[in-house]
Amino acid sequence: MICAGLAAGGKDSCQTWINSQISSDQPGFVTFSSSGTDSDLSVFCTAVVCGSASTSLNSRVGGGSSLVTAGLWPWIASLQTNGAHVCGGTLVAVDSVMSDASCFSSGSNPNEVTLNVINITMSNVTGKNVAILRLASQPLLSDYIQPICVDKGTRTFSTGTLCWVAGWATAEEVLQEFQTSVVECVNVSSTDNICTGAVTLLQGNAGGPLMCKQGNSWFQTAVLTVDSSSNTTSNNSTNKARWSRSSRTSLIQVFTKTSRFQNFLAANLGTFLSPTTTTTSAGDSSGESLAHSSLLLFSLSSVLLLGWCWH
Repeated sequence: MICAGLAAGGKDSCQTWINSQISSDQPGFVTFSSSGTDSDLSVFCTAVVCGSASTSLNSRVGGGSSLVTAGLWPWIASLQTNGAHVCGGTLVAVDSVMSDASCFSSGSNPNEVTLNVINITMSNVTGKNVAILRLASQPLLSDYIQPICVDKGTRTFSTGTLCWVAGWATAEEVLQEFQTSVVECVNVSSTDNICTGAVTLLQGNAGGPLMCKQGNSWFQTAVLTVDSSSNTTSNNSTNKARWSRSSRTSLIQVFTKTSRFQNFLAANLGTFLSPTTTTTSAGDSSGESLAHSSLLLFSLSSVLLLGWCWH
């Protein structure tokens, strides 16, 4: 038996009962009886896994690009300034979001981005970099808010593997998705890069993920980043980012693998979340069963986590 005093001072009911049982000649000893039956409920904490999504997402086989049914990608985050979307991001741990470092490299008041988070840490390698936002509080995980698994170089996504890109781009409040497939890299190293078929990406997609499924789990294999060394954030009137370092005519998109930042991510995330081992049955891929959803919305001026339910 363990008793604690009241925060305001004095004795609680437990201590009062003990005092009534202690004999005057043997202070510190107490006698009591117990039936041996513990009426407490058994509570089991479910381990947090990554890459787990709804049945609708697990059964997706459609192609091309489309507007997303709300809640379909439960790890996607929106980084916003004054309510306007700036960059995308992904929930990669219970208290961390990963995005493109270029989203935080400029601004009239860079200190504003630290409010309500522990810190924002950026990798420091040549060329493209990523950022980790450590949240001040953990979001409530549900079917509609889940972390994605991060590929640390231990997974193989062979040529022909179907993958997805998701982000807001310039479409306000409507998440867009683009399906593509892994292709052989040409004129670039496949060690640090993963190549796919061409995808039309806008600046607002920066920080979002390239997502590929393996087994029952979704893995982020790359972060959509802007190469700060070549200043490619605005190269034409439509503000398209040059995501591919190869010619547009080659129909190849080049993404920097998350495994390139493995040491940085390990230092800032600690243990990587493990994928789910639960078998998910296939079902209707229309997404109509998702009556509610939540989006992770982060304001760059306050970095607040808001759970919005869309109906």
